Amino acid sequence: MSEHEIALKSILLEIKQHDKDYEKRTHLVYQALAVASKCGYNCGIRVDPDEGVEWPVIAIELPNGGVSWHCKATDLRFEGYGNEIKYQRIDEYLVPQKTLAVEKYAKQIGQEIEVQTEVHCLETCPPQIFANTSVSLDSITVSQGFRTTNTETIKNGVYAKLYDELVEQGKI
Repeated sequence: MSEHEIALKSILLEIKQHDKDYEKRTHLVYQALAVASKCGYNCGIRVDPDEGVEWPVIAIELPNGGVSWHCKATDLRFEGYGNEIKYQRIDEYLVPQKTLAVEKYAKQIGQEIEVQTEVHCLETCPPQIFANTSVSLDSITVSQGFRTTNTETIKNGVYAKLYDELVEQGKI
């Protein structure tokens, strides 16, 4: 039995224990769906014609037969954005993790991250900083300009760019 099958059995047991707690059960059912997919089981989400889109069915075909649950549909709406905006939002969300990864890599290779920032204060209301920041590590230098009031935004943004370059070169 694989580790995924063991995990799936554990999740299914929890689902059974929390059958009447619909919120908890729904989270567990989505976990089971992901793990069942890793097990290679046929599984997915579809609309039940009798219930409509408000209560889609999450189904998993176990080796001994199918199981399914109706789960309340989310009230989130698709905003009409494309992949570019979607992945831009994901990258922005991941920025602090990228900063940590760059700092960890610098420690591993025993180098300091060289940071050079040219700052200009803009007389706006509220006052903002325009910073052109360059960072160098392991023979890679990246630069980025920022207009912000938050110096942490500057650091995270340029480190994220450095992280992407390190990944592209296969160093991280």
